[in-house]
Amino acid sequence: MRILVTGSSGFIGNNIKDIIGQSSNDFIFVTSKDYNLELQDEFYSMINDIKPNKIIHLAAYSGGIKANRDFPADFYHRNLYMINNLFLALLKSKHKVEKTLITIGGCSYPDTSDILFEDNIWNGFPQIDSAPYSLAKKTAIIASYAFKKQYNINSQVVIPANVYGKYDNFDLDTSHVIPALVKKFIDNKNIIKIWGDGNPVRDFIYSEDLAKILIKIIYNDYNFDLLNISSGKGVSIKNVVKSLIQITNYNGKIEYDKSKPSGQSVKIFSNKEMLKLDLKLETDLFEGLKKTVIWFQKNYS
Repeated sequence: MRILVTGSSGFIGNNIKDIIGQSSNDFIFVTSKDYNLELQDEFYSMINDIKPNKIIHLAAYSGGIKANRDFPADFYHRNLYMINNLFLALLKSKHKVEKTLITIGGCSYPDTSDILFEDNIWNGFPQIDSAPYSLAKKTAIIASYAFKKQYNINSQVVIPANVYGKYDNFDLDTSHVIPALVKKFIDNKNIIKIWGDGNPVRDFIYSEDLAKILIKIIYNDYNFDLLNISSGKGVSIKNVVKSLIQITNYNGKIEYDKSKPSGQSVKIFSNKEMLKLDLKLETDLFEGLKKTVIWFQKNYS
């Protein structure tokens, strides 16, 4: 078995590496330094060089609210190229891949406060700040359907909820909410300023839990086309802040900057289909935050 993981130097790729460790020789990890997947010829070369049986496609150009607002065209065209090139390479490469697993962002869902079920993925426009990114990634759903119907190419798409944990991006200009908060709590002792009013509710999952589920899916035959990976529970940003205060023993001041965007008000993903497949998360939010803080202190001190 040869399982190719693209985007392996990123957030989830590094978590998969940690879990696999020395226990398996099945996995081949590649990065943009090995192949530029925005170029079609390099996608072909990667598949024909490595000859994988299966692929976990993690490669993406991603970031937080600020980055999405500043560079919308980059988020759109770079991700669109990668999705398009993936499916053309699966079709035209001499080596044929048995199964491909693709991750896309939870921001692909419509901008609604309703619980996000897989069947509702097309029921509205996504949150505007991340729409160029999310709509580009969302083409993976259509491509997966179309190439399966016409060419019998086997691919599946998963939508993780809001992922956080070790190896996350902690750059305040481009990070998501939890890594940004973790960095602020460790670096600031007197005052922490937080974007928005703290009321938005999110469905958070720990990165190691997601990595374990992706490994389980790629090894086994699960019957789905599109699947949420989520806790099914909502937690407000203010409650995340309260947990981090407790974990870090922070005694300073907290200020919410309401002039900054808060993002979508509520985003909770249904996990009913995931639970039907007996796929479960292992780490609750408080424990995951604690592990993330410890990892950050060890690796960024």
